[in-house]
Amino acid sequence: MRVPDDILKCVGFISHAHPAKLQYLGTVFIVATNDGMLHLVTAKHVAEVFDPGPFVVTMNARDGAPRFIKSGDDIRWYYHPTEPQSVDVAVCPFAVANLNLFDARSIQEKSRVPHPSFAKGGIPRPSRAWVF
Repeated sequence: MRVPDDILKCVGFISHAHPAKLQYLGTVFIVATNDGMLHLVTAKHVAEVFDPGPFVVTMNARDGAPRFIKSGDDIRWYYHPTEPQSVDVAVCPFAVANLNLFDARSIQEKSRVPHPSFAKGGIPRPSRAWVF
């Protein structure tokens, strides 16, 4: 199965905020909540490298060249509120003035679909488990 291009356009690479010598440490993807706010999502173990502090996200520009988005110096990542030791996910607000310069899009919160494997084999179906 091939990942659709629209989903690939939601993904970027995260690095320390030194554009002269970028070292990518993980990936992020953009999610838009139902109220239109954008967020970056990554693995908790990746976010902990930067939290708090600046980082750079690299995504493709419309012309195919790489483009860099630098975060603020005090950006904070948020982790699972009740299971921080067992859930490897982190989220931070993502406000970029010129997102239209990028060949990027966001995954819409309302496009979540329950993962079909939860209904098979007697696996309990958690109310908050989703696959994008």
